Amino acid sequence: MITVNVINNDVSRAMRELKKYGQRNGVFSEWKNRKYRLKPSEEKARKKAERIRRIAKQKNKEK
Repeated sequence: MITVNVINNDVSRAMRELKKYGQRNGVFSEWKNRKYRLKPSEEKARKKAERIRRIAKQKNKEK
């Protein structure tokens, strides 16, 4: 359950906070991936590509 507090009727700021939260935690990508069902082989390939991307990103941060 995601909760966003709206302070002083500032809805636009609350929406920005919600978007940031969603991007940091991968909520939006999860929604996008669940929109259509993938065959098991395609799902496996997608997860492998995500792992490779994540590892490459970590290596670039270390440099």
